Amino acid sequence: MRKSIARTLLIDTDAYAGNFDRQLFAFIFGHWASYDEPSYINEICEVATRDLGPDEGRLFRLLEMRDREHDGNYHSSFIDIYPTPGFWRNGAGHHFPNKMKPGKGQTTFPAYQTLGVFVKFKYVFPVDLLRIVKKRARMFAKFKIRGFRLITTTSNTTTYKI
Repeated sequence: MRKSIARTLLIDTDAYAGNFDRQLFAFIFGHWASYDEPSYINEICEVATRDLGPDEGRLFRLLEMRDREHDGNYHSSFIDIYPTPGFWRNGAGHHFPNKMKPGKGQTTFPAYQTLGVFVKFKYVFPVDLLRIVKKRARMFAKFKIRGFRLITTTSNTTTYKI
């Protein structure tokens, strides 16, 4: 039996994260969040890479690419926005509390009203790099950052030789 650990940094905010998640990521890490970024992200990345110096490479090696879902479409990304607990949405801009049930046959999606951006990592996050990430997030923010959370999920995996 093997334990697998997923490491995630969640940046909690008071604003809808989908409006700034890619810019925030570029400013903190000096890289595009996914392969389909608009060109203005390049400028943010260039400044961040220059500011970070050798720490840029250390941060990049920690990042883990993952599939990101938005309205049933998937693409690879280093980040995702964190769904609002207790809510769902209908894909047409309307959010509902979980106590309100969708209509028969209606497609539902996770609700992203506010809250945060999360980034997955391959390795344990060194404390010195975490300080840099927190500092850069606060420098970038045109919104309130409510806090930072390192989330560790442990699961047991059993492998059978066949």
